[in-house]
Amino acid sequence: DLRRVISFQKKTTGSRLQKERLTMVFCFLFYDLMWANPWYSNFDPQYVYAFIRYCKDERLLVVINFNLHDVKDVRVTIPDDAVRLLGGCEGEYRVVVNPGEYKVVEI
Repeated sequence: DLRRVISFQKKTTGSRLQKERLTMVFCFLFYDLMWANPWYSNFDPQYVYAFIRYCKDERLLVVINFNLHDVKDVRVTIPDDAVRLLGGCEGEYRVVVNPGEYKVVEI
């Protein structure tokens, strides 16, 4: 609930939070990409997690590397139904993610 989040924000930081900015965060939708990127592709689902956050005018590909030792150079496949849903993004992205970090790519 938006009111409880704003109330918590005020209590913890003592500052005022802009309702519009917070509403924007809540408006993002989620598309899981793990099912479209199996272990045998150039994607390591044991250590890499990928998803899309999107709204009307913004699309973000998020790739997380949970491996703390190895850089992951992955090809993330965006399935056809997601391409149609998002309105014409590419079907594949190459992302290099350092150990224990994440990358956010505008698509």
